[in-house]
Amino acid sequence: IHDHSDNILIVGIGEIQAVLNGVEFRTRHNDYNLNQPSTTSTDYGATEPIATPDVPPAVLNAGSVDNQITEMQEWFRAFKT
Repeated sequence: IHDHSDNILIVGIGEIQAVLNGVEFRTRHNDYNLNQPSTTSTDYGATEPIATPDVPPAVLNAGSVDNQITEMQEWFRAFKT
């Protein structure tokens, strides 16, 4: 397994190896960009990067990095439910 934590625009997922009905399938480098359909172009297949949201003020004002991490985790928990 590899990752692309050094590149904000590429998301990597783990490789998969499976046998289905006796046929082996393997994937490698399942990497993709976070893009959405273009909002400005009519060209076929045109995309643009997905806009990332700003960091919530409550996280920025949480103080130390450890407190900011804890606060951001709470935001993710609230978003999930």
